[in-house]
Amino acid sequence: MAESYLSKVKKSSSERLEALRSELIIAREIIGEDGTIFATGSFGRLEAGPNSDLDVFVVSRNKDGGEEAVLSLVRQIRLKSELIVAAEKVRMAEFDSGGKFLETHLFDELVSEVGSPADDYKNTFTGRMLLILESRPLLGDEVYEDLKKQAINSYFADFEGNETEFVPYFLINDLLRMWRTFCVNYEHFAKKKPTSDWRIKNLKLKYIRMLTCFSAVIYLSAVYRVSGTVTPSDVETMSLLSPVERLQEFSSGGKFSSLGETDAIAEKANEAVADYGEFLEFVQEKKKAIKTLRRDDEDWRGKSHEFGGKIAELIRLVNGGDGFDNRLFRSILV
Repeated sequence: MAESYLSKVKKSSSERLEALRSELIIAREIIGEDGTIFATGSFGRLEAGPNSDLDVFVVSRNKDGGEEAVLSLVRQIRLKSELIVAAEKVRMAEFDSGGKFLETHLFDELVSEVGSPADDYKNTFTGRMLLILESRPLLGDEVYEDLKKQAINSYFADFEGNETEFVPYFLINDLLRMWRTFCVNYEHFAKKKPTSDWRIKNLKLKYIRMLTCFSAVIYLSAVYRVSGTVTPSDVETMSLLSPVERLQEFSSGGKFSSLGETDAIAEKANEAVADYGEFLEFVQEKKKAIKTLRRDDEDWRGKSHEFGGKIAELIRLVNGGDGFDNRLFRSILV
């Protein structure tokens, strides 16, 4: 049942994104080859429900390698206007936070700010992580591909000379940092005593945010265990997959069929995917879900802990019995 829902929502999300892209004819002319717009969130993961809002990042190339955007302010305004109109035409929900995050980022900042103090306050850290983990291009496909490739390569500065035994320590660190950022963001939300139901956001953290980050950790752990190294190409391949699709690579016939303990890994991955699909189907009808959780949230609280346990067990199984001799596994812990 959950697998059927995941297939259905993936198909629906893809069709809605294509419908949106078909309405962006004028926007495509405005942006040209000077930038890109990509969707993240539920549409980036291809699991958007009927009422899912549209999360996007607008990115402009840098003018002459400086800190000025090639897309002028007027072009940015026209571009965002076309995007808003197109989203309304295909009956998508309003933009997240009423369009509060419809700001323009610079191409070079998303690539070059890795590890810098500015990476946080400029929101480039979040933008780069979501670009790699859960994104789909709406406009400027070639710029999008170039941006993603360069963002990934920014984590491989020491790759040359270590091609056969490279451990992506910096990338793994940022994947874990992304998860912890999601956690502290939720804590800040919870302290403010919001009017919307906090139980839904808490479960989304325990399912959606967890899978977004740790599906990548699990996938790269499998690559490392099979090959003894991780390459930029491996990360690019991973980034083409949704979080659910990364776990499905452990099923029979998947990319990691040669991995040891495959049956146990496949079983645990399939269970996690089924749990995730059940959760997505549950929160699709938000009002009904909120009512259920207000009445009795113990059931879903227990299920979310079980889901987290399965993700943790997958990390252990995929990394095998190598213990701390497995340098990537050790980097997850220390």
